[in-house]
Amino acid sequence: MVNSCYPMSIDHKGKDDSGLRPVYAANSNSSIVRFSAVEKALLFKALLETTTEFRHQIRLFSPRSSLYVLYRQYVYDTNAGYPCRGGIDFFFIDVKDGNTYPCGYRGNENLGRYWDMDMNARDRIINDCRLCDWECFRDPSELFGPILNAFHRPVDLMRKFFRDTKYFKLWFDDLRYYLAYDFFNGRLPPDFNRMGMSGKNPALQGSEQ
Repeated sequence: MVNSCYPMSIDHKGKDDSGLRPVYAANSNSSIVRFSAVEKALLFKALLETTTEFRHQIRLFSPRSSLYVLYRQYVYDTNAGYPCRGGIDFFFIDVKDGNTYPCGYRGNENLGRYWDMDMNARDRIINDCRLCDWECFRDPSELFGPILNAFHRPVDLMRKFFRDTKYFKLWFDDLRYYLAYDFFNGRLPPDFNRMGMSGKNPALQGSEQ
């Protein structure tokens, strides 16, 4: 099972305590992982095309719908896709002291010790965060976004569907792919017959003709 998540270069917070401050160790100021907006767009486009080509051969965790909106986010639509649910459904816990944060890159928002948190008192309103590209949080936020939309704002979901049918085609294909692979249960070996059914496997296509 492969995920295309990669280390990021995150600028530290400004003097006004805004922006991001990493507490997650997968962060570096090295130019190797420091990309411009144009480079990020090309990177996500390449990842989208690569997963399309190889996801029938190996289990690729990264949903194409998420890669697609991250690409769009850096090309022309800064509000593409669904906002991150970090601090709502997902949290980052620092192992050295047990402090909890909305995600590994929002270290300026310390929520206190995990065992002291009252989850019932947490504000469930999304703060529309798209400040980083951390796929560990962005991917599940994207996958669950349309489902939550259907329950809470169905009209908005229909508008999005007709506005960007390509996105929803990728999203439905991601769901089909995840179902075919038992939601990437690492305790089960890959079923290569099902993998061929979940993508365009040239070898299987030739045998079917």
